[in-house]
Amino acid sequence: NTLLEKEKLKNELENKNRQLAANAIHLAQRNDKIEEYILRMKERPEILKSSLLTKQLDQLKVILTKEDSSDDFLTHFQEINSRFINSLKEKHNDLTLNDIRYISYIYMNLSTKEIASIFNITIEACRKRKERISKKMNLSNSNDLYNYISSI
Repeated sequence: NTLLEKEKLKNELENKNRQLAANAIHLAQRNDKIEEYILRMKERPEILKSSLLTKQLDQLKVILTKEDSSDDFLTHFQEINSRFINSLKEKHNDLTLNDIRYISYIYMNLSTKEIASIFNITIEACRKRKERISKKMNLSNSNDLYNYISSI
């Protein structure tokens, strides 16, 4: 009976993590489309003539890159995976919130491309971040990160 309960809870946890990942990816894709649209608008001659419009488009772009949803994501992820986050913080107290957020996406088994899209960075920058975080966690190889955090 308790084994069945554990399995049920594990499945619920995985479902909630999948929902979080799907929401994060959806937001990132939506933001990419908006950013692309802003860039196309800035190329139009009638907009280039207006410094006010150009400035407003730049402000829109800044809003997109602020990652406002990050705290929201981390709050939800922490509620669902509190034991994992607490263990991670205990073992590696020098991790920043952004590091933990990045690790959370890896924990949810998102690809480098998906994570790069969520953080609004290049795939190469995403790989470098993974290497930096792995080094911070004293892992010899950044490819070990997923296996390591899965065991926490």
